[in-house]
Amino acid sequence: MKELQANAVRDTERCVRTAKLNFDSATRDVERAEKEVTALAASDQFTAGVQQLKERLQEAQKKLDDHKNARRDYEQAAQASKAFGDLASRLATVEMDCDKAAIMAEPVAKTLDTAPKELSPADLRETKEAVRIAQAKLAPIARLITAKATGLRGTMLEKMSDLQARAQACQVQLDKAQKTIDEAQSRVAAMPLLNQAAERLAAVEEILEKMRETEAPFLMGIENLPPEEAKPVLDKMDKAAALALSAVADAHKYVSLKMVEVGRLAEVTAADARRELEKVKRQLDANAERVRKFQLDTTARRKNHVVFSMKEQVDAAEVAVQRMQSLAGVLRKATTEKMEECLEEAHAAELEAQSAVALARREVQERQPEVRGPNGQVAALKNNSEVLRCKVRVSHMESELAKFRRLAQEAGEKIKVFTSLRDICQDVNQAEAEAERLSAAAQQWGHLPPEEDDRALATLKATVSNTTAEVEQKIQASQGLELKELRSIFGRIQKIQKAIDGIKETIQERSRSQCLGKVKEAVGALGQLEKKLASLLAAAAKPAELPINSLPDLLQEAKAVAEEAAEVQSLLSSSQKMQLTLDAKVEFARLQVRCKAADRKVKATLSLVSTSYQRLTSEACEAVLMALRLAARRGEGNLYQPDQLFDELADNTEEVSQQQLADFFGRYGLECGLSEEKVPVALQLLAPHGLTRRAFSAMLSDYQRVMRATTITDKFESQSSQEVRKLQVDELLEIQGTIRKDEPLGLERVPCVALVDGVSGWVTVRAKNGVENLTSAKKPYLWCAKAVPLRSHSSSDEVIRELQPGECLELLEGPKEEYLGQEQRLRGVACGEETSGWLQVRSPDGDVVAKESSDVYKCVAAIAMTDVADFESCNMLRRIDVGEALELLDDEVSEGAGSRRQKFRACKDGAEGWVTIAGNQGTSYLKQVKRHYICLRASPIHADLGAESGVLRVLMAGEAFRAFEDPKDVNGGQQRTVYVARAVKDGAEGWVVVTAGEVVPWSLRTLRTLGFPCFRAFYKSYSLRP
Repeated sequence: MKELQANAVRDTERCVRTAKLNFDSATRDVERAEKEVTALAASDQFTAGVQQLKERLQEAQKKLDDHKNARRDYEQAAQASKAFGDLASRLATVEMDCDKAAIMAEPVAKTLDTAPKELSPADLRETKEAVRIAQAKLAPIARLITAKATGLRGTMLEKMSDLQARAQACQVQLDKAQKTIDEAQSRVAAMPLLNQAAERLAAVEEILEKMRETEAPFLMGIENLPPEEAKPVLDKMDKAAALALSAVADAHKYVSLKMVEVGRLAEVTAADARRELEKVKRQLDANAERVRKFQLDTTARRKNHVVFSMKEQVDAAEVAVQRMQSLAGVLRKATTEKMEECLEEAHAAELEAQSAVALARREVQERQPEVRGPNGQVAALKNNSEVLRCKVRVSHMESELAKFRRLAQEAGEKIKVFTSLRDICQDVNQAEAEAERLSAAAQQWGHLPPEEDDRALATLKATVSNTTAEVEQKIQASQGLELKELRSIFGRIQKIQKAIDGIKETIQERSRSQCLGKVKEAVGALGQLEKKLASLLAAAAKPAELPINSLPDLLQEAKAVAEEAAEVQSLLSSSQKMQLTLDAKVEFARLQVRCKAADRKVKATLSLVSTSYQRLTSEACEAVLMALRLAARRGEGNLYQPDQLFDELADNTEEVSQQQLADFFGRYGLECGLSEEKVPVALQLLAPHGLTRRAFSAMLSDYQRVMRATTITDKFESQSSQEVRKLQVDELLEIQGTIRKDEPLGLERVPCVALVDGVSGWVTVRAKNGVENLTSAKKPYLWCAKAVPLRSHSSSDEVIRELQPGECLELLEGPKEEYLGQEQRLRGVACGEETSGWLQVRSPDGDVVAKESSDVYKCVAAIAMTDVADFESCNMLRRIDVGEALELLDDEVSEGAGSRRQKFRACKDGAEGWVTIAGNQGTSYLKQVKRHYICLRASPIHADLGAESGVLRVLMAGEAFRAFEDPKDVNGGQQRTVYVARAVKDGAEGWVVVTAGEVVPWSLRTLRTLGFPCFRAFYKSYSLRP
C-alpha cells in the first residue's frame, strides 16, 4: 500500500512539472497576443477573447498550486495519522475527568437555586479539586491537538477538527462547573453578612415597637392628659425616640460597611447580596422616617399640652366673664324694681371675673416662650395661632370688663331716677302689656270685640289719659337723666295711643267687609245650585220609566250637581265659623236651610238614578249571559257545548259580530224576558267588537279572583265542613256551579276549583255583613315569548311537542314556584386587605354563609384597644389602625373622663377589647358604617359573578366585607315556575317549565311590550281580547 502511494506521488510530481511547462508556454502566447491586439487597436471582440484566455490561465494556475506540494502533504498526513490514535486515547481519558467534574457540580447548582443555606464547604472543595484536575489534563491535550492540525488537509484535517470540537466541549463543561463553584462559594461567604443585617433590622424593629408603645396613653381617647400625667409620658417618648434613632443610625452604618465587603464576592452573588442589603437599607430609612415623625408628633403633643394649659386658664376666665355677661344682660333687661338686687350680684361676678382674667393674662405671658423654637422663632403655626387666639380672648374679656363697669354706672343712676318715677313707670308698663294683648286679640275678633275686651279697652283709654297729664306736668320741672327718662315714657305712651287707634280701625273695617263679602258669595253659589237642581229634578222625575240608554248621561249630570252641592255646603259652614253681625247671622241661617234642602234632593236623585242604572245594566248583562249559557246547554244530556252555539251564531265565520248576537236575541229574547232596549246595552258592554270562538267560550266561563284571604272547605255547610287549605289574595278560582246561601250563618257560598293546584271545594263569596271575598275575573291565558317544550310532567324529560314563540295557552293549573337551590353573591371589597370581588353570601345548598350587620364600625383615627374599660387599670392589647373594621359586641357604654368606650371585636384577627368611640374633646375615632357583611363561616371571594369564575381569596369566619350593591343570583340558578296548560292551536295538554321568561301571562299590554312581530295575525287567529 505504501509503495502504491509512493508511485502515485511520483506520477503526480511528473504530471505537475509537465503541466507547468505547458502553462508557461501558454502564458507567453497569451501575452504576445495581448500586445498585438493592443498595437493594432482591434475591436472589442478580440479584446474580450484575450481576457477570457487570461482568466482560464488563472484557473489552471490555482489547480496546479493545489498539487504543487503533493509529496510534503503526503508526508504530513502520514505523520498525523500516526499521532491521531494516541491523541484520541488521551482525550477520552480527559473527557471522563470532565464528566466527573460536571456531575459533581450539578448537585451544587440545584442546592444553590433551591436552598443556598444548605451548601456544604466540603462538597465545594471536592468539586473544585475535580475541576482543577480535569482542567490540568485538558489544557496540554488541547494545545497538542491544535498543533497537529496545523497544515493538514483532507480526511486527517476533519478527524483532527473532531478532536478539537470534543476538547472545546470539555472546556465548556469545566467553565460551567467552575462558574457554579464560584457562585456557591460567594453565596456561602455572603450568607453570614445577610443574616447579621437581618438581625440588626429585627433589633431596630423591636426598639421601634417599644417606642410606639410609649404613646399608648395618648391613644386611649383622652386627647389632653392631665399635666401631672402628660409630662412623664412625653419625657419617656423623647427618650424612646432618641434610642430608636441611635439604633437606626448604627444599623445603617453597619449595612454600609457590609456593602463594601460584598464587593469582594462573585459578580452574581455580589449583585444579589447588594440588593438584599439595599432592601434592608430602605427599611432602615423608612424606620428613621417613622422615628422622625414620632419625634415631630411628640414635640407637637408637648406644645399642644402647653397650649391646652393656657386654654384651660383662659376658658376658666371666660366662664367667669360669661357669668358676668349673663348677669349684665339680666341687669340690662331688669325692671327698675329688681335692678338694685341684680346690680349687687353683678358686682360680685365682676370681682371674680377680674381675678380670673388677671390669672389668664399671667398664664399666657409666662407659657408663651415654651411654644417657640430655640432661636425664638415660632415652631408651629397652629400653636402660634392658638396663643394669639388666647391673647385675643384675654383682651376681649378685658374689654368686656370695661363695658360692664360703664353699664353698672348707668344702672346706679337709673335706680335713683326710678325711685322718683316708680308709680308712673308701673302704670305705663301695665298699659303697654294691656295694649299688646288687645292688639293680638283684635286679629281674632269679628266685627265687634267681646264684652270683656271692650271693657278692658275703655279702661286702657282712661289710664293713658291720666298718665299723659301727669308726665307733661313733671317734664316742665325735670332735667338730666330724669328728663330723658320722662321723654322716653312719653314716647311709650304715644305708641300705646297709636295701638288703641289701630284696634278701633281694625274692628270697624273687618265688621264692614267680611260680612258683606261672605253673604254675596253664598247667595250666588246657592242660586246656581238651585237652578241646576231644578233642571235635574225635571229630567229624573221617573228614572225607572226612562230608556236604559239615556240613564248614563243623566247619572253623570246628577254626580256633577252633587259635587256642586257639597262645595256650597262647605262654603256656608266655613262662613258661619266667623264672628258675624246679627244681620249676617240671620241671612246665613236662611241660606243654610235652603242648601240642606237642595242637598237632600240631589242625594236622593243621584241614588235613585244610580240604583236604576246599575240594576238595569246588571240585569241586562246577567240575562244575556244566562240566555247564552242556557242556549249552550240545549243539547242531549244538557251538556255545556259553547262551540256548537258559536257555530250556530257565527254562520260559518270565525267571529260572532254584535249584530249576529243581536239577531239571535231578537229571535230568542222573549223566552228569557229580554227587551229590545236592554240587549244592545248589554251587548255593548260584553262584546263591543264582536267575539271569536275562544273569546265566546271565555265569556261564558265564570272565573273569580280572591280579594280577601279566605279558606276553601270540603262541604257546603260551613259548620260541618273542614278546611282544605288557605286561599291567597289574587288567587284565581273557576266557578263550578251557582251561588247558594248558607241560611244558619247567612253566608253565600259557591263550588269552585283553585287554578294554582287544582284543589276543589266550597268558598264563601259574600259574608253576612256584605263583605265581598271574590271578584269577577277573566279566563287566564299564557303567551310563549320563546320556544319551550310541552312536557308530560314537570319532572319528566318526555316532550309532547315544542311550543313555538307566539303560541297561546289556556292555563289549567298553576303557577307554582319551585326553588332547587341557588347561590348568591354580592360585589364589594374585603375590609383590611382591600381585596375586591364577589363574596358568596348564600351557598348552592341554600345555607347563609355571610349576613349583613348593622354593628360594624370603621376606624377613622388611630386608637388603642384595651382589655378593660377603666382607664386607670387597663392594658393596651394592640393598636387599631385607620380603616380597620370592628364589630360591636355589647351595647354597654362606658363613660369616663369625658370619653365614650364600648366593647368591640377586630374583624382582622378576632381580638376583643374596649375601644374609645369619642374623645373628651369631641374627636370621633370610630364611625358606624352601612352595607357591611360578617362571614358566618369560611366564604370565598370570586373574581366575577359567573359560576366558573376563579377564587381570589377566602374570608374566614368573623371577617368583614363592604358591599357596593345588593346580593345577586349567580348565573345558572335553579329557580323555576311550573304551569299546566292547553295549547290553543291544537288542544295539546301538558306541563310547561319556565326558567327564563319563556312563558308570560297573556294580555294586550304584554304583546306590545315584548314587541311580537306578528301581533295582528296572532290577535286575529286567537282573538283573545283583554
